[in-house]
Amino acid sequence: MEYIKEIRLTNTTYRNNQTIIDVNLNYCPFANNTMSYAFNGCFNLISVTNINQNVINMSLAFWNCPNLINAPEIPNSVTNMYGTFSDCSNLVNAPEIPNSVTSMSMAFYNCYNLINAPEIPNSVTSMSWAFRSCEKLVNAPVIPNSVTSMSWAFSGCNNLVNGPDMSNATSVTNMSDTFSDCYNLINVSVIPNNVINMYYTFDNCNNLVNVPEIPNSVTDMSSTFSGCSNLINAPVIPNSVTNMYGTFYDCSNLVNAPVIPNNVINMYYTFRNCSNLINAPVIPNSVTNMSNTFSGCLNLINVPVIPNSVTNIANVFAICVNLVNAPEIPNSVTDMACTFWGCSSLVNAPEIPNSVTNIYGTFYWCSKLINAPEIPNSVTNIANTFRNCSKLTGDIIIQSNKITNAIYCFNGTSLQKNVYIPFTYENNVNTLTYNSFINAGYTTDPSNRVNGVLLIDIATL
Repeated sequence: MEYIKEIRLTNTTYRNNQTIIDVNLNYCPFANNTMSYAFNGCFNLISVTNINQNVINMSLAFWNCPNLINAPEIPNSVTNMYGTFSDCSNLVNAPEIPNSVTSMSMAFYNCYNLINAPEIPNSVTSMSWAFRSCEKLVNAPVIPNSVTSMSWAFSGCNNLVNGPDMSNATSVTNMSDTFSDCYNLINVSVIPNNVINMYYTFDNCNNLVNVPEIPNSVTDMSSTFSGCSNLINAPVIPNSVTNMYGTFYDCSNLVNAPVIPNNVINMYYTFRNCSNLINAPVIPNSVTNMSNTFSGCLNLINVPVIPNSVTNIANVFAICVNLVNAPEIPNSVTDMACTFWGCSSLVNAPEIPNSVTNIYGTFYWCSKLINAPEIPNSVTNIANTFRNCSKLTGDIIIQSNKITNAIYCFNGTSLQKNVYIPFTYENNVNTLTYNSFINAGYTTDPSNRVNGVLLIDIATL
């Protein structure tokens, strides 16, 4: 063991030293009472003893010491343990955390072999990333009421079955990614009452079955339960929530959707790939974005009324293979890209309002669709719109003279049909729509039809 007799050590005395194994600091003082980065990168270090009792800052002190097995005693003077043992991959036993410590952010990050977490004193305010990727951690500590942030605190703790006791953690406001990728997590008893942010809290908790009550303080539930493939029943969503981006994304066993509160604005990806969901919830008038909301809901039969507040329904019902009846599209919608893509049971298309500009791939692979809707003069993109609609027949009227992209619009629609488009302006200049269809390979020559399409001047109607 190396025995230290120096009068004063700097905070980088041993940094990246590959030769030292055991160090007895003999309580020698550190300059400015900081051990920040002191042993960072000492790959062969196994143990350190007798740290000076006046040390305040131990941030990243033992960062990337993969062979450190025995953690040193932490002096009662220390306040900052940011990343102290991060990447100490062979650390098995954590030291006692003194009541002086306020920050434990990243304290044990990537300590893969850590089994038991230390008790968290009531002085700690930040536990962000504290035990992230502690893959063997079995027992989570009680969370005291001093802690305000638990973002990523237990993310990647694959062996954690039961969440920590948070019944007294009344100061916690941030639980973003707290348990993300905890694949074996089954139970979490309570969410603290003052939590605001639940962004990705239980992301990819594949075995989560019992979901705690969501408190009325929560506003952000973005991807809160995404990837929780064993979740059957959704919790009640409180009225405080405004963001439900991807909340139940990939919850493949979810049967019943929760009531959506009136303050929710964003429902982008909310129920995507919820393949067992049959009935969609009522969408409140506060929602503006429904892109991908129900895409991949293979068993969805009953769809909601789309409120007049919604502007984006791109992919909203994509691959809903059992969807037969389309909802009415409100005049507020501008983007219908791939809205019904892959809806192989859809027979009748809805009317497209004059607010819509983008219908790229809207009915792509709707193999039972018979009648196409009239295309209003607001539309600019019609690429892939009716591609592989193999039963599509009848006349199709396109009012728009400003379509810039028509490629593959009718590919795979083998039946002959008339497609009426604006041909020319009064000054005999071809419209964008006409040029786009001609450039896409479609023809006005009845002897040379492409995919059964014959373009006819809308002025002849």
